[in-house]
Amino acid sequence: MADYRKTLVLDFDGVLHSYAGGWQGAAVIADPPVPGALEALVGYLDRFNVAIVSARSHQWGGRRAMKRWLRKWFSVWDHDTLFLSKPEWVQEFCAESVWAANDASHEAACDSVAERIVKRIRFPRHKPPAHLTIDDRAVTFQGPSKWPTVEEIEQFNPWNRA
Repeated sequence: MADYRKTLVLDFDGVLHSYAGGWQGAAVIADPPVPGALEALVGYLDRFNVAIVSARSHQWGGRRAMKRWLRKWFSVWDHDTLFLSKPEWVQEFCAESVWAANDASHEAACDSVAERIVKRIRFPRHKPPAHLTIDDRAVTFQGPSKWPTVEEIEQFNPWNRA
């Protein structure tokens, strides 16, 4: 059966990954998610084919590092406070997984849910054609009479640097 859902492309650094520490190499992703990013991502998976891209996508270890980072943050929530609480939507997935597998290990079930979520996401080497791209370093083109000026481009700052 063909999948006719539209493709949504998400930039990784600055959109999903907070990128507070800046670039540390393609395989190094040290910062936590942008608040709300993981919840939004799971919501998008219900309606779109999601592709995650980054400057690290075509570099050795980059796509693997993004997958590993997502698995970590989908499995362990609120690690910094050591409370290990999980958002309600993750708890629901975990409960379904435990029930379906009849598994006594809640943590193992959540890990398998994290893996299941990550497997639904595409990690292409280059940006694919998309219905929409969400990127922290982009300007929406408004048509031929509205080209951004050189000054506007030079003064541009992403949301986390404004």
